[in-house]
Amino acid sequence: MKVVNPLDDARKQLIIIFKDNIAYKNAYNNSTLIVNGFEDEEKGREDFEKLKLDSNLFELYMQSLLISVYLQQHYLMLVDGAEEYKENIDAFNSFDTPSEYIYSLEYEEFEDFFCLLCDFVDDGFYEKRDLIMHLNDNLKNLLRLCPLFVYDYVYYMNTYNTNEIMDNYYLNLTVEKTNTKEEDLSIKLDNALVSTVNYNVEQLKKLSENDFYNYKYVICEIIEVVYKYLKYIYNNTGALTYEEKEILNCIEKDLEGFIVSSVFNDVILECLLNNFIKYNILDDEKKTQIKLYYDVDVVTNEMLSKVLLKSQKIKGKIK
Repeated sequence: MKVVNPLDDARKQLIIIFKDNIAYKNAYNNSTLIVNGFEDEEKGREDFEKLKLDSNLFELYMQSLLISVYLQQHYLMLVDGAEEYKENIDAFNSFDTPSEYIYSLEYEEFEDFFCLLCDFVDDGFYEKRDLIMHLNDNLKNLLRLCPLFVYDYVYYMNTYNTNEIMDNYYLNLTVEKTNTKEEDLSIKLDNALVSTVNYNVEQLKKLSENDFYNYKYVICEIIEVVYKYLKYIYNNTGALTYEEKEILNCIEKDLEGFIVSSVFNDVILECLLNNFIKYNILDDEKKTQIKLYYDVDVVTNEMLSKVLLKSQKIKGKIK
């Protein structure tokens, strides 16, 4: 069952509402989300006031915004020691309730916070987790100020999983469709795939350093999908790259050894991620076709079953 963080959904919806009404100023020069320079302040103010008409929705949006800002400014206060960040955090902490601060928020301040929101959304799973881990004593203050922060805490302090990969792909695809002038859809799809693979290679490297057991679990989940997909292609068309054939061979011979050899191996990780995403974006008809193939081909099905059994045993050791 897919785990969803409602605060992340709220953040993305805020960006959709205001992305064309606020000229995004990139504070860290690393965002790929907002690349427009268009600003319609009157429309932005109008939309901001409209949000206030639904108090529950407005509080959800603003808490998701304030949490993003608090986490980033708190971290910058720690690493930079800048007085302005300390003043901002002290100001946040001085309020007793989220509503007290939320309804005192002026549109100009919201505009500034919006830029930090975009940077936060663009950060990766482990970047966000790191921001939360640096809260220390201010964890309780943020929970008091924004009770909905519990969703972020549970989600990002949990383990990395394959849902993150596909979420990242669909986010990149949305960016490609929304913010690029390229009209060829196939190029947009390729760009989204490349961006997602490159980003998640780095995430998996970090994961292997920070939590190797979680890394093994995630790689097993990816392998289960990739093996089924590549074996189907190989038996039906033979159209695999040298790296893909080697991966099939290594998985069949020594799955656990292959997992260990994948650590910090960009070629293996890129190939696994590339094919994991390609399988997951297939339409239902194609996935059904692959399933039916395994139902009919007894020998290949037995090979798949052996791989899945080995993978399950490795994951069972982790639990």
